[in-house]
Amino acid sequence: MKHQKIAMFSTMLCLLGLGFSDTALGQITTQPPLSSGMSFQVQSGGAQGSQNLTIYTPNATTVFITVPAGQTWMKVNGEPASDVFTVNTSQNGALAAATIPVQVNTLNLSTNQTVAANIQIMIANEPATLVNFPVALTVGQSAAPHAGREALAVFRLRRPGPRASSI
Repeated sequence: MKHQKIAMFSTMLCLLGLGFSDTALGQITTQPPLSSGMSFQVQSGGAQGSQNLTIYTPNATTVFITVPAGQTWMKVNGEPASDVFTVNTSQNGALAAATIPVQVNTLNLSTNQTVAANIQIMIANEPATLVNFPVALTVGQSAAPHAGREALAVFRLRRPGPRASSI
């Protein structure tokens, strides 16, 4: 009787371990990490910013990326809001990776405004691998105007040149 309980418990542990083993195989990780996402602070007035997002998969594969709808301030790999596109990860070491740019702009956004959205990433045809990558943009003050060359010339100090002397 005791042997049957031990065998039954061992079988259950093995099945539980097998159930979790394929979850780790299909996992997506990113740099910057999914937990912190990506944050931008960009000046107002249509200024732009860009950072790279690296997507890691266990093996070389195709990844679906969805740019969130209604987010005209963000492009991913040059793709606009509501677009779904694919990238292929390439094996280079233990994990396969693909790097894509995330671009933001402040056109039509107000100073001190913060906007945020999630980029969806999923290994092709594996819905269980879907992850949301958070992106936030804070719009700052526009740069103070600076004086051009002509304006600076007015303030330039002139050194007196040599004086002619008469003998």
